Amino acid sequence: MATTLKKWEEAWNRLAKAREKLQSFERDYPIVRHILILDNIKPGDTISLESGLGQDSPPIEVLKALQNFDKALRHEDLVFRQLSEPDKSVAAAKRKFD
Repeated sequence: MATTLKKWEEAWNRLAKAREKLQSFERDYPIVRHILILDNIKPGDTISLESGLGQDSPPIEVLKALQNFDKALRHEDLVFRQLSEPDKSVAAAKRKFD
């Protein structure tokens, strides 16, 4: 079964919601700021906390938000890659964070 633009839009919306949740922690946790600064994370990227930026581990809710964001990034990228070329062109034009 071919992936449709509707499935990609659902994946993109999930990614946008995960990013919003992650942004809610941006002020208090440097690792979140680092991930989000200047749109540091793009669709298709993955997240690693191994560097840690010399900080203590963030609370579990922050780690969960990071994990959800990472999963949403991976899922959106997988769905995007499964689109037909004409649909990829349409999706690529929308594939930007505000």
